[in-house]
Amino acid sequence: MDQHPSSRGGFLKSIGAAFFGDIARDQVSWWRAAFADHTLEDHYQRYLVDIELPKERLVNYFGILTYISFGVLDLMTFSDRLSEVLWLRWGICSPLAILLITSTYLKPMKPYFQWVTALVMLIGGLSMVRMIAILPEEGGPPYIMGILTIFIFYSCIQRMHFQIAAAVFLITTVTYSLTIIYFSSKTSVEIASGHFFAISITVVALATSYTQEVRSRLVFYRNRQRELDAAFIEKLLIEATASDQSKINFLSILSHELRTPLHQIIGFSEVVKTQMQNVSDSDGNMPSFLDQIHTSASGLLSMIGKMLRYADATAGKIKYDPDQCDLRYLVETVVDQAFEKAAEAEVMIDSSAIEPATLNLDHIHTANALGHILDNAIAASTKGGRIVFSGKSSDSGDYLLKIEDFGSGMTPDQIETAFKPFSQTENARTRSIDGIGLGLTLSQKILSDQGAQLKLDSTLGEGTTVEIRFPANAPEAAEPKLVSM
Repeated sequence: MDQHPSSRGGFLKSIGAAFFGDIARDQVSWWRAAFADHTLEDHYQRYLVDIELPKERLVNYFGILTYISFGVLDLMTFSDRLSEVLWLRWGICSPLAILLITSTYLKPMKPYFQWVTALVMLIGGLSMVRMIAILPEEGGPPYIMGILTIFIFYSCIQRMHFQIAAAVFLITTVTYSLTIIYFSSKTSVEIASGHFFAISITVVALATSYTQEVRSRLVFYRNRQRELDAAFIEKLLIEATASDQSKINFLSILSHELRTPLHQIIGFSEVVKTQMQNVSDSDGNMPSFLDQIHTSASGLLSMIGKMLRYADATAGKIKYDPDQCDLRYLVETVVDQAFEKAAEAEVMIDSSAIEPATLNLDHIHTANALGHILDNAIAASTKGGRIVFSGKSSDSGDYLLKIEDFGSGMTPDQIETAFKPFSQTENARTRSIDGIGLGLTLSQKILSDQGAQLKLDSTLGEGTTVEIRFPANAPEAAEPKLVSM
């Protein structure tokens, strides 16, 4: 039964993949053992000259040295025509080969290195054929092994363009064939065996050279693709970093530019409000309007301040000044600052369960972080709710501070989203009171920079517990750490 064409194609493709890997057919011109794209082939040739040439030159010198050492065999083999053979090997071929390889140190000769190598190989092969022609009729060693050595060396070790190498292999083999038939006294058995070895060697050398050339190009192609991909990824990272930096710069500029007019709005609203206390208001709405202006402007100023701190934190501009800090006093300060907001929300804050502890912390930034957490707890609590602070030292020496509310709580997905900047969910607990989704992000950043770990444990509809683990010896700066329970 005839084999289906697609099956034959698949079989050949599997053989090609075994030798050369899984590559696109259009990448390589298979009959030339070269890249189909001439531009890519030029890049490869320049790579050989720029990177591989020094190594290939040394390999050539080693091959020439081996050829020279075979003169010892000449001394043991030839008697009548020894001087001719030695002059051919040591006086002509070896110096000429060395001169040709050395010429590749000259810049104009470097691009022709493979042609020079081919010429050196041809000189060695034809000289061996000449020696075979003048071997003694009897008792002479099989000098065809010298041709075998040259073929193996230049097909396996030395890199040479397949078409050039194939031409040298064939010229040497044909010359050898004509020599043992017409110019050398050999028996029919010697002629037959010589052709058998010569043809076998040539076929193996051609196949080896072809495979080496294709594989060499494929390795170059894959490495080049990796370099191009790495360069492209680096470019994307640079662009992403620049884009992120531009957003940070935008936030910083925006925050700075808006703070001044907002301070003026707040200040003048306070002045007008004070003056309005001495002026009769027929409908009694003016003070209320001024309160709304003052409250909105203050909230907006707080929001802008948070954005500015986020920009500074992201850019690494926050400077910490750690000192011995009484944690209970720090928490009480934060609670006092949030008293008015808690009173408006009708939420009670209990901080009586905090055990005394002195930690190495930045007082201002740590208070700011705890303030954001407390603001979110107030926002998540219902009227008449309660927020409880507790803290104690653990057996390991770390200090565990807990902030627990009994409000709306969060789902696991909401917990994860809560720590992403500018993220909001429908749950009040995850978006913080100012609504821009930066409170928990800033808290996590400030605390983690001081070596603390922040954990959240929350149940939807039941409340949320924030646990902060302060290390016994807090470093001045640490990598951010976030663990969600």
